[in-house]
Amino acid sequence: MTQRQIKIPAREIEKGGEPQTSPYTISLNQPAKKIKKSFDVIAPVEEELETRILPRESKKLFGKNELLRMSIIAITVVFVLNSLQMYSRVIETKSAVMSAAYAGVESIMGVSPTDTSGSQQAFEMASYQFDIAGDLIWYLTDNADISASNKYIETADSLLSAGTAISSAGELFTKFAKDVQSASGDVLQENTEKKPSLTETLKNSFDTYLTPAFNELKTAQFYLDSADIDILPAEYSEKVELSKEYLDELNIFFEEIYENFPTIMALLGDEYPQKYMILLENNSELRPGGGFIGSFILLDVNDGYIDSMTFHDIYEFDGSFNEYIEPPVEEISYLTCCWGLRDSNYSPDYAVSSEKVAWFLEKEGGPTVDHVLMVDLTLVKDLIDAIGPIKIDSIGTELTGENFELILSYIVESKLMGEANPKSILEEIIPAVKSAVLDPSNINNFISILLENAKSKHFAAYSKNEDMQNIWRNLNLDGELYMPGVEDDYLLVTESGIGGNKTDSFIDQEIKHQTLISREGALLDKLTISREHTFDSNMQNWQYATLSALGFSEITDEVKSILGQGDNVAGMRVYVPKGSVLESANGDIEGEVTTIYDEDLGLDYFYFVIRTKAGEATEVELTYSLPFALTMDPADDYFLYVEKQPGMDNTIFKKEIVAPNLNANAFYPEGEFTEGEDLVYQYQAELDRPLHLGGVFSN
Repeated sequence: MTQRQIKIPAREIEKGGEPQTSPYTISLNQPAKKIKKSFDVIAPVEEELETRILPRESKKLFGKNELLRMSIIAITVVFVLNSLQMYSRVIETKSAVMSAAYAGVESIMGVSPTDTSGSQQAFEMASYQFDIAGDLIWYLTDNADISASNKYIETADSLLSAGTAISSAGELFTKFAKDVQSASGDVLQENTEKKPSLTETLKNSFDTYLTPAFNELKTAQFYLDSADIDILPAEYSEKVELSKEYLDELNIFFEEIYENFPTIMALLGDEYPQKYMILLENNSELRPGGGFIGSFILLDVNDGYIDSMTFHDIYEFDGSFNEYIEPPVEEISYLTCCWGLRDSNYSPDYAVSSEKVAWFLEKEGGPTVDHVLMVDLTLVKDLIDAIGPIKIDSIGTELTGENFELILSYIVESKLMGEANPKSILEEIIPAVKSAVLDPSNINNFISILLENAKSKHFAAYSKNEDMQNIWRNLNLDGELYMPGVEDDYLLVTESGIGGNKTDSFIDQEIKHQTLISREGALLDKLTISREHTFDSNMQNWQYATLSALGFSEITDEVKSILGQGDNVAGMRVYVPKGSVLESANGDIEGEVTTIYDEDLGLDYFYFVIRTKAGEATEVELTYSLPFALTMDPADDYFLYVEKQPGMDNTIFKKEIVAPNLNANAFYPEGEFTEGEDLVYQYQAELDRPLHLGGVFSN
């Protein structure tokens, strides 16, 4: 097939990107009401099974489960004491020892994850009670004749000592948690009262409490390791082994805290102030790296406080920048007349895009930033749904997750706040959302929503400093792409909205990926992308009713088109393994399909444009051969890694593996493939996060 770069007719890019001058800065430095934030000492942990063959380094989190694990270790002491076959002198003291040990266990079990004062008292009591239990058998462990002839006594002593150390660690940890709780009410607040450095307060508490707690856990691990598990009955030795595993994990967690704490303090502006750029992306107008960057916030953090916070329209910088910068790919010329900050998130890898975002900001006269964070409309809507409606006095209504995007888009696109300052409504919205998010009753919801949106690529963070970037990686907040092996299949479908319409939120998409494996192991992929533009009369009526209720009765045809009624014109990238060969392309494609090599990612992608009108559906089918084959000597595995475009929603992924002349030995994820007719193996899921799947085949 002859392949060439396609050009979009001029009429399609008339609105594509002529820079507009709108030099507007909103100061968000007004004093904020000081509030106390709650601190969940032990935050809930969601446990998931990862479906990756080559996963990133696993993350260890400290949650309620860790308290239970501490308790299991202590409970094991009781089980072992019950099983002791001691001399008569031991039997005489058994009741007292048991009572003290049980009391220690009950104290630990009474710990409340959110009550730091109660937790501290419980751990103090447990430590005291385990000390009593240890004192009751001290003469047995000191008596060489008795202890040498009964290893149960030594084991009991080791386990009681482990319980004491664990209790002490818990006591110290809760003291650290109380200090964090006390300081957390001021973290990321404006320091209008010139309070002492928060980072210094946290560092002092870390040295005073957390470091000794870590040492106590090491002590507990030593005593558990010294216990002679082989002499115990199987039912108890298994519990001790499990306790040791849990303690190993807890020590790993503390090691990670110990290693990363200085970097976390640096992120809060400990030694040097930190400047954050927070991108506010509109994922109803997609770009490969997320949504269109319509505006952003610059945030200065120093000693744990916010020194300044300002909002900026993207055209404040782009509108006054006249230097021509050659784009990395010609397709950017379809979006805009010249490359600038607004289209700098050109890569689906967040680290790659963020480097260019920070570079463009500085190039266009802005400040040097240390970190680039991204949030999009999906995340904001989820937050508003969770924290409750946001009252906006200037428009006399409450913003909800349902109406937020419509009202904001209408106000901005209709320029109700004026030609020069169309986005000044955000001067009210941003502080209101910030205040609500930091309310003590909303902190847990905020953290949960942030982590979930990071998984689905509606939030990401990037730092120029590699140690800080590793923090984001460890928390799975980095937004970096997985790079496949040389013999792994790979798929990432991205789109860029052409023409300025905000219609991507009305597109329902299905991606069907079929792989034919020949008897010799050759691999042929067929990709079918089906798109439906769901905007209809019901949506139109809802928009009119919602806006009319606020007194907005006039909606121009241009604004109607932007709000969803217009054609969805999308520049599509289909990322595949480097060296893949396009065999055929059919369907609703405008122009030709172009094969482009992405130097940043080391992958090829097929680029084409597809137009979908409101109420209609379109489909594209690509067939391509992979640059590698299975060996079949005597068996081999086929794996596909599927990435999700940042900001994209409403996509269903279907996978079919066709291997008519081969034996299917196993599939991954296990139990999630079904067998259809003619030995077609099928898998289906919502594409709301990366997927890794495949199987093992033989002749």
